[in-house]
Amino acid sequence: MLISNRALAFIAAACLAAPSYAQVAKPDADVEDIARTPLEDLNIDGDEIPPVLIEAAEDPYAREALTDCNAIVAEIARIDRVLGPDYDYLGRPEGGLKPGRVAKGLVGSLIPFRGIVREVTGAAGEERELIYAITAGMVRRGFLKGLGMGRGCDYPATPRTMTMEEELAADEQASKAQAAEEQAAEEQAAQEPPADPR
Repeated sequence: MLISNRALAFIAAACLAAPSYAQVAKPDADVEDIARTPLEDLNIDGDEIPPVLIEAAEDPYAREALTDCNAIVAEIARIDRVLGPDYDYLGRPEGGLKPGRVAKGLVGSLIPFRGIVREVTGAAGEERELIYAITAGMVRRGFLKGLGMGRGCDYPATPRTMTMEEELAADEQASKAQAAEEQAAEEQAAQEPPADPR
């Protein structure tokens, strides 16, 4: 009964810390995610590594099934469904700290001897395996985009590049910035007193 009391104490700590973040944490983590953090540490949650990441970890450079650009796009889409969009995705939200991430970290920090609990229960080893699989998935996606580029495929089978309009807009913005810098330098020079010729 002592073990279940400890588990209940962990859940209670999570529930006490989570409500203040519940309203704003929706995009990244909800109350259930936050409260489940200690359960994940105790191997109670039990989510498995997605098969696409296991395949990537086994051989991130496999290319036998990649017969054409459509096959590359399909494989990238499988990875994107698990890892989210790649860095070249236009609609990617800005990064930064989100209340849900902070709340999960806070709940995790409330658990005394959390590192020991994670090692004893095997959660740390599983986390290392998950991190390895995620890294392999990212490597696989990069490899696929490079392979697609080499075969002359279009986005999303290759990294997204700027369109002609985007390049022109970037050039125009750079020209405006340079003109503003030159004007500021001229104005500053006009305000300085003339040098004494003596």
